[in-house]
Amino acid sequence: MDPASVLWADDGRVMFDSRWPQLARVAKGRITANSQAITFAGGTVPVVAFRPINCNAAIETQTRSGSTFTYNFLTYQRSSGFYIDYWIYDRIAPTKPTSGNNLALFDASGNCTFDITKTPMAIARQASQPSGRTYAIAPAPGPAWRQTAQERFDSKGNLIDIIYTLQMGGWSFNGSTFSTQMFGASADIGQGTYEGGYDPAANGYVILDVTNH
Repeated sequence: MDPASVLWADDGRVMFDSRWPQLARVAKGRITANSQAITFAGGTVPVVAFRPINCNAAIETQTRSGSTFTYNFLTYQRSSGFYIDYWIYDRIAPTKPTSGNNLALFDASGNCTFDITKTPMAIARQASQPSGRTYAIAPAPGPAWRQTAQERFDSKGNLIDIIYTLQMGGWSFNGSTFSTQMFGASADIGQGTYEGGYDPAANGYVILDVTNH
C-alpha cells in the first residue's frame, strides 16, 4: 500500500486522502441573464455548483472540447433582480507549488495532491442548512420536466384527441433548502393519461458550503 496522509471526521468519514487529488475552487462568477453560458478552460473533472436567487435554475446542457467545458444555464419563475452565483471546483495541478510558503502533500508518484493555498471543495452534510453560512448545489445536469399525454374519448369510446402538456423547471433555494420546482399548464389527470419525466433531484446532487469561497 502506498504511504498516505489521511484525515478523518469524527463520524469516521475520510475527509482527505493524499493518494487522491484535492478538489479546489478554480473559478466563480454571477449569471444575470436567462440562457447564459459559462466556459471554463483547462479543466480536468470540474464540478459546478450554483445558488439561484429570485429564480429557479438548472444547467440545461454541458459540453466539452478538449479541456474546455461549457455550461448553459436556464432560469424559470424569474422575479426582479434575479441572479445565479456559481462556483467551479477541479483537481489541483499535479506539479509542485513553486512560490509562497506552502504546505503540500504528494502521492507515491510525486504528484501534488494537496496545496494549502487552494480553496477546498467542502461538502455539507445536511439537506436543510443552518443559517449563517452560504450554500450551493452541485446537481445532476438537466432541467426538471414532466410531460403528460391525456387521451380524450367520446361517449362511444372513440378517441377524439390527445392533449400533450409539458412542465419545466429548475432548482430553487428558500434560504435553507434546495428543491426542484416545475411550472407550466397542467392537464387533468384521469383515465387514459400517460406521464413521463426527469427530475435531477432523483439522480444525485451534493450540497457545498461555499462560505467565503
